[in-house]
Amino acid sequence: GVVGSIVVSAGSLIAPGHIRARAQLAWADIGDETRAIWQRRGSAAGQLGLTKQAFGVLADQLQTALNIEDMVANYLLGELAMEGDFAFATSPGAAGLVHSLRKDRVVASIVSELDDDIGGAQTVLTDYLQRTVDLADAHQIPEVVAALLTPSLPRRVVEVDMAFSASGLLGQHATVVSGTLTGRVDEIAAQVHHHIREVMPAHKAFGRARRTALAGLRRKLRIDDLEPRVPEGFVRNQLIDKVYLPLIGDNLARQIGTVEDRTGSRSGLLMLLSPPGYGKTTLVEYLADRLGMALVKVSGPGLGHDVTSLDPAQATSATAAREIDRINMAFAVGTNVILYLDDIQHTSPEFLQRFISLCDGQRRIEGVWNGESRTFDLRGKRFAVIMAGNPYTESGQRFQIPDMLANRADTYNLGDVVGGNDELFARSYLENALTSHPVLAQLAGSAPEDFNAFLRATEGEPLSESTLAGSYSSAEINEMVATLGHLRQVQETVLKVNRQYIASAATDDAYRTEPPFLLQGSYRNMVRLASKLVPAMNSGEVEALLDDHYVAESQALTGAAEANLLKLAELRGQLNEETRVRWAEIKATFARKQRLGGGDADPVTRVVAAIESVSEALQLQDPLAARAIDLLASTANDQKGGRSGAPEKGSTG
Repeated sequence: GVVGSIVVSAGSLIAPGHIRARAQLAWADIGDETRAIWQRRGSAAGQLGLTKQAFGVLADQLQTALNIEDMVANYLLGELAMEGDFAFATSPGAAGLVHSLRKDRVVASIVSELDDDIGGAQTVLTDYLQRTVDLADAHQIPEVVAALLTPSLPRRVVEVDMAFSASGLLGQHATVVSGTLTGRVDEIAAQVHHHIREVMPAHKAFGRARRTALAGLRRKLRIDDLEPRVPEGFVRNQLIDKVYLPLIGDNLARQIGTVEDRTGSRSGLLMLLSPPGYGKTTLVEYLADRLGMALVKVSGPGLGHDVTSLDPAQATSATAAREIDRINMAFAVGTNVILYLDDIQHTSPEFLQRFISLCDGQRRIEGVWNGESRTFDLRGKRFAVIMAGNPYTESGQRFQIPDMLANRADTYNLGDVVGGNDELFARSYLENALTSHPVLAQLAGSAPEDFNAFLRATEGEPLSESTLAGSYSSAEINEMVATLGHLRQVQETVLKVNRQYIASAATDDAYRTEPPFLLQGSYRNMVRLASKLVPAMNSGEVEALLDDHYVAESQALTGAAEANLLKLAELRGQLNEETRVRWAEIKATFARKQRLGGGDADPVTRVVAAIESVSEALQLQDPLAARAIDLLASTANDQKGGRSGAPEKGSTG
């Protein structure tokens, strides 16, 4: 093209004027001996046709020797390597200006007076020419100044016009006017050289530094964890579809707003409770995925009971500080975020109270981000808070949520029946277990009518292949019916365990008549049992599988294992004479300890409890004797209180 032909014709004139001027001044500043050395080297380089790499090394040496820039050194070495007599290339315009300016008395005076000060003369001449030369010739000023200050250097005029014009361009750019790009080839060459030698390395260095910084932040804030990950085995069962999603949807609508909501008013908190294994986290992952929101998951055990502040500097461990950082990061991001605090039973009530103002109409919360205290205002933003936990602690006692926080929350217990939906709750145990068994897995993705038909088949209703939406062979149908029948047998026991666990955990210790029941009947238990079922099993083998499963589960209960297994046998109707007697003994012993104030009570409490027990027994036989016993118990209580509250020796009063 036009530019290519100019480049070929220009030769060394392709170097910008200020580069050629710098080379001339540097060459004039060295002695004849040094010039002779570099002229021989340049001539040899031109004759031998050195490779680009070897030529580059020589240019680097010239750059060091003359203390010049790399582009200047490359231009100068290129001139030295050219055939014929050595001379600096000069443009016709610059040569004409030099010829006319040598007649200018002001210029002549400057050159004469500053003959021994090249730097000063260059500055003064440049300033003078910038004020007197036409704007169109301004690019030639550096070359003209160099020629005026070094008149003895050999020069040759290269007759070529460096200006070019390219029309018919469709792109949009500041340099393109009405589809036409104009410029000078030497200026473009300088820009390209600067881009290659300066901009690109700096950009690559910036990219490396940016990637390193981002990788550090990703590790620190666990950015990759913000993407919701719905497990492959997740089943959107009818309990979720018909019960939980409508309830949860109403809450999230209040928190993140709706399309029709133009007021920007947001408030609320979603509290999901259940024993472990009921799919709280999986449900939240699914919600975040469907809503297209980032999910910031915070671990309650990672925070611990000692954390009460949202300041990472006050955290009691590195793990807690990291979790607090993630909470503040969620606040800083602000929009399109679900903040999910899991296992809140491991946190302190004081810490949970920090979220009260966030969950009411203020939608504000105090936090610390990048070491600075901030008030995060989340009003009108697409931000939701979800907390999840086990309402029953490891000991089976109930976990208490701060009242002011509970008042602002919609609380749902996923382990309990919601609003009389017993059938859907029971059905969810079967639906969630389908994907864990290879025989039943294809039912998980089939039409609901097929699943219903197979359920009816387990009850003895004939199953016709023609009525099924899916395509199943006769062998597959038989295996599915058999396996689903075993699964329903497992479901019956697991549901009994679930109901008993919740009933036991909801009972105050003071009113217990038997040991706490700590075995669980969760979705997780159901899935583990389902994966071990075989179509060829009989009912007895399924019961044996249940026995083995809960014996293994009870190992974590240590001393409470026997009582829990006996209670399980009672629930399943499997107590024999020996185990029935043993279970009665355990309950009697437990009841006696309860009457005596519990196994951990101090001796005086146990004595008082025993006396009160005798009093209750005598009340029906002899009221006067019972009254005497009551007085004795009262005296014992007074003595206990007096002993604990007595002043120390030497005290007054």
